[in-house]
Amino acid sequence: MFGGHFTSPAGNPDLPAQRELAYRKRVVQTALRALATDVEAPTVFTVDEEREA
Repeated sequence: MFGGHFTSPAGNPDLPAQRELAYRKRVVQTALRALATDVEAPTVFTVDEEREA
């Protein structure tokens, strides 16, 4: 799963508090979707950071 940076894999400390919370929520939702998805080949699940840039 591709999300945050190496130093903050499940967050983005550059964001204001409310946007950081929304970003972390999307990270968890993406992780849950990845766990619930049957994959047969390498698959990358990406947290859409564009909405918070």
